[in-house]
Amino acid sequence: MTRVALLLACVTTLASMATVLTSTAAAQGFEFQPVGTLTPGSGQGRVDSAVYATGMRFPMEAPPAFANSQVYGNGGSLGPGGAECDAENFQYPWWDNYCEKRNTSSWSTPLCPDQNGGQHYGQDIRAASCEKEKHWVVAVEDGTITSIGSYSVNLTTAQGKRYQYLHMGALAVSEGQAVTRGQRIGMVSNVFGGTWTTTHLHFAVSANVDGIGMTYVPPYTSLVDSYKALLGDVAWAAELVSQTNSTINVSAGLGGEATTTFVLRNTGKQPWTPGKTFLGTTGPRDRTSSLATAAWSSPGRAVTVPHTVAPGEQVALTVPLRVPTDAGMYRETFGLVEESVAWFGDQGGPSDEALAVTVTIDSGVPYRALYIGHGFAADDDGVLRVGASSTTRGWIEVRNTGTETWLMGATSLATTSPRDRASAFAASSWPSPTRPSVTSEAVTPGATARFEFDLRAPSEQGTYVEYLGLVDTTAGWFGDAGGPADDAIALTVEVGDGHPRNRPGAGGGCSSAPPGHNAPPVALAVAILAMAAARRRHARTQRVRVSGPLGGASR
Repeated sequence: MTRVALLLACVTTLASMATVLTSTAAAQGFEFQPVGTLTPGSGQGRVDSAVYATGMRFPMEAPPAFANSQVYGNGGSLGPGGAECDAENFQYPWWDNYCEKRNTSSWSTPLCPDQNGGQHYGQDIRAASCEKEKHWVVAVEDGTITSIGSYSVNLTTAQGKRYQYLHMGALAVSEGQAVTRGQRIGMVSNVFGGTWTTTHLHFAVSANVDGIGMTYVPPYTSLVDSYKALLGDVAWAAELVSQTNSTINVSAGLGGEATTTFVLRNTGKQPWTPGKTFLGTTGPRDRTSSLATAAWSSPGRAVTVPHTVAPGEQVALTVPLRVPTDAGMYRETFGLVEESVAWFGDQGGPSDEALAVTVTIDSGVPYRALYIGHGFAADDDGVLRVGASSTTRGWIEVRNTGTETWLMGATSLATTSPRDRASAFAASSWPSPTRPSVTSEAVTPGATARFEFDLRAPSEQGTYVEYLGLVDTTAGWFGDAGGPADDAIALTVEVGDGHPRNRPGAGGGCSSAPPGHNAPPVALAVAILAMAAARRRHARTQRVRVSGPLGGASR
């Protein structure tokens, strides 16, 4: 790498640091009134510190956002006057407005202390400005869009929790559509079924409350926690990057073990450490799992992180699971916990329901398999890093969870996404550019097959994902029968220039200062870069980042 390229990389890193510092400054400026504190004269709030939506994402895509009353604020129908775009509406502190008094008696919830007349059952949130259809609203959890009304959108999770979004415009979803956490839903607007309202988002949460049933619950504390996470002001937080084997299907009587792997990114302020940061059982927390194996740290602690994971880094956590022999469906949920400190679900997430695996034991499907793992030398973040045009050898292991024996030479590991795609990693040892390996012996039900093969890296540097599946000369694609699905077996490969680089969890970076000292300011780095560029304007960076499937990587 040239000196200019190195300085460019340093400036990029330092610019990212500056972004983090900006977010931190915004977080330090964030202030909020205690839960249940309403705008004076707007009614009696509910003092309830329960977090009814643990680990949810904040419903607006980007900060800043301002939670306050749109009715009792400037420009509101019961406000002191002024206009909705007045600066007073777009500043901290936040004010709770769940249970705020309203003129419409049909708006109510049994959790409000004052049951006379109507009560506001959600929280009003203003975006960074009062401009309509400029600021995106996003899904706070994975779920399904279960209804879209004249001015409402309801998102329901697999556990039955419902999130309600009101007054959006430029909708980006349709009824019945599955959405993922952070996916755009619509834009902040003032749509109210033909009736006037100010530009804001009304956000509400419905959950099952003991003794009452499904009702609107206070969202304020969940919003405060999720906003802190958005600003990067949460000590313990994580983001699910990907998961392998979220569903496991096995024929009855086979038993044995399986695994699921969660790739998680540290989005909090504190590092994760071995022996302190665990995946623990949830639903309820610390529950003894029926799927625990002897490899677990304890019946309620599946696995700890393998090394220190700094903020911004990611790590792959593989959980071994006992496969029951009796028919049925077994579901296990996990949450991250910093032992004796905090559950991540109480701070920045993920929620207690977000990390899950389902094991289904049934009467059997003739041809199907369970992905066990691979034997390529990947780093702890799950990424295999190789040099351009280099060859590396490894293997994929799958378990025969069907009822038929795979015959020698009949069942192949094959490229998918799309199927029979000529792989950019095809080596001369492959049976064909679409078939890395084939069974070298018969594989009976319950047995494990190892497909060994070479990966020949392309000459173009970048990050690739190789998707693989199983196909039988007689039965066809396993993904059309019992699985694995076409995207269940995936190898992420970063092709570099062959020189050593910092690995996840290792020290290093752009700073020339000794440990414990700050890196040079961005402005200084830019000045250094400018001087270097003046001397060598013809210099170019040598590394090209490529992203996309192996069949067609793009610049």
